[in-house]
Amino acid sequence: MTSSLDPSASLPISTLRRPDLLAPAGNWECAKAIVENGADAIYFGLERFNAGMRADNFTEADLPPLMEFLHRRGVKGYLKRSKRLTHKPVQTI
Repeated sequence: MTSSLDPSASLPISTLRRPDLLAPAGNWECAKAIVENGADAIYFGLERFNAGMRADNFTEADLPPLMEFLHRRGVKGYLKRSKRLTHKPVQTI
């Protein structure tokens, strides 16, 4: 007997999907390695919009070629935006 909390209890096996593999990428080298190793998607920060300012980040100029690189390979790209909360207005991309 399956539990009512089991999310797959009422789904036929043919409708279950494999979860996406999402990995962080801080620069081009990481992005390429992640894609080559089978990730379905990457997430990344931009220099001005990421709380991890000391970490490697992509620049706004990197965005178009990065997304083209990912989409040509069937990989999704997610922009991670994290800033510390302040009383200053939020910048826009």
